[in-house]
Amino acid sequence: MKIQLKFPITMSFIGSLLVFSPVSSAPKDPVLVGMAFLDIITDVVTRELTQKSYIDYQHQRYRLLPSERFPAESHALSYDRPLCKADQDIEDFLDQKCKIYQVVEAEPSCKVKQKNCIALELSPFVARDTNLISAISKAFDNVREFLPDPEMQDKKYGIRDLQTPGLILSPHGQWATLGLDTNRPYKGVLKQLESGVFVISFN
Repeated sequence: MKIQLKFPITMSFIGSLLVFSPVSSAPKDPVLVGMAFLDIITDVVTRELTQKSYIDYQHQRYRLLPSERFPAESHALSYDRPLCKADQDIEDFLDQKCKIYQVVEAEPSCKVKQKNCIALELSPFVARDTNLISAISKAFDNVREFLPDPEMQDKKYGIRDLQTPGLILSPHGQWATLGLDTNRPYKGVLKQLESGVFVISFN
C-alpha cells in the first residue's frame, strides 16, 4: 500500500516556527527530519540538471522582485501532483506538472540499527541516473556543506525565510531541523532496495 503524503500550508507554518526556537531546543521529530532530506533531494536534482538551486530557479521562473513572496496559488499547485512518468523530465517537474518522489509505506528495513528512516519511490528520470543518486548521497553525508546559510538566503532575496512552492520546509526551518547550528547535525544515507523503493535513513 502506498501512502501519498500531502503537505499543506501547515507544514510551511511548522518550518517557520523553528526559526523562532533556539536550535538547541528545536524539535527532532523524525517526520520533520525526513521532510528536510526530501527537500535536499529536490534541490540536488535541480542543481545537477539546471546549475541553479531550486529556490533560484523558481524565483526566476515567477519573476519575483526583491522582498516579494511567491503567490499563494503557486503553493497550491505543488501539493497534488502525480509522480513524474517515464516520459517526463526535469522541465515537467520544475513547471510543477509532476513530482520527483512519492513517499510510500515504511519498509521493515527502516528499523535497521534503530535508525529513523523514510521510504520513497523516485521518478524514473531520477532513479535511473546514477550521477543524480551519487550527488544526493553526497549531500546527505555532509548536509552543512551542501545547504546555504539561511541568513545569506534572506539577504539574497530581501525577505526573511522565503517559503518556496515545492519545498516542505523554509530555509531556516530546514537548517534548524537538521541541527546545522549544533555540533552533531543529521546525516542521511540513501539506499535502494531490491523492490526498487529507496530508503533514506538518518541519525
